[in-house]
Amino acid sequence: MDTQNLYCRGCFRTRNEIGGWVLMTNVEKMDVLKEIRQRRRESRLSEKLP
Repeated sequence: MDTQNLYCRGCFRTRNEIGGWVLMTNVEKMDVLKEIRQRRRESRLSEKLP
C-alpha cells in the first residue's frame, strides 16, 4: 500500500474499493476504474518529477 495516498501500488485501489469490489454495481466499478486511471496518471507524473 502507498501509505501517503492510501491505495495499492499494484492495482491503485483503496482498501475500501478492494474489499467492496464484489458488492459494487457495474456503475460503481466503472467509477472506481475512472479513479484508478487518474491515480495511475498522477503516479507516473510524480515519478518523473525530480
